Order: sequence, then C-alpha cells, then structure tokens
Amino acid sequence: MSFLDRLLGRERPSREELLNVGLRLAMEWGMNWLQPINQRIAKRFSYLTSDEIEELNTTCRAAMRAGHDFIYATLERATDSGETIAEAKLHSAFEAHVKGHYEWVSTKNLHHMFGQGMYYAWKDGLGEALKT
Repeated sequence: MSFLDRLLGRERPSREELLNVGLRLAMEWGMNWLQPINQRIAKRFSYLTSDEIEELNTTCRAAMRAGHDFIYATLERATDSGETIAEAKLHSAFEAHVKGHYEWVSTKNLHHMFGQGMYYAWKDGLGEALKT
C-alpha cells in the first residue's frame, strides 16, 4: 500500500512517517514558517489525540532547531577561529548529528533541513567559513 493510501486513511502511517510529515510541515516557508504544526497535523490525522499532536509538534520543531543550530554553531566556530570547512564535511557532520538525535529523519528532510540551515547561516554572513 502506498504512502498516499495510508495518508488518505486507508491505513494509518507509522510513527516515523508521522514525524517526517510533521518535520516537513515545520520546515514550510511562507506564512507557516516557524509556526506550530498542531492544526495542520490535526487536519491531516484527525484520529490523533491533542497530546499526540503536541508531542509531534514539540519533537519536529526540536529536530528542525537542532539541525539549524548545528550548522550555525559549526560555521560560527569556524568563522571565529579564522578556519574554513568543506561543505561536504559540514553536510556529513550535520547528518551524523541529526541522525544521532533523531534517527527517524528521512533523507529528503535531512537535505531540506541542511539547505535551510545553510541559507540562514549564509544570510548572517557565516558562508565565508565554507571552502569553495
């Protein structure tokens, strides 16, 4: 049975799938950026209790923050010490860090989270720490 079938209620998604949907919602740009995911999760998965929804919100937003913070802190340390880091090395360390704390994060969400974290670090002037 496909993921879409499960989302349409034909079969309930696994916890890992719920977490990855929640993380994707937490990383949305636009009017939902940095907003709680509770209402959007409740709309998609009406069978979840309010406690389950809040736990998904808390976990997904914490995973997103952990990934973004790792990139920012790593590039900030490199900048402060006058060093550089190869993007591939940063990406590898980022994946190990996130998966070490949130093993359920999908490859697709990892790449999206890395891109967002890099954008915010670059926007704040930390991109100079990357090797070209």
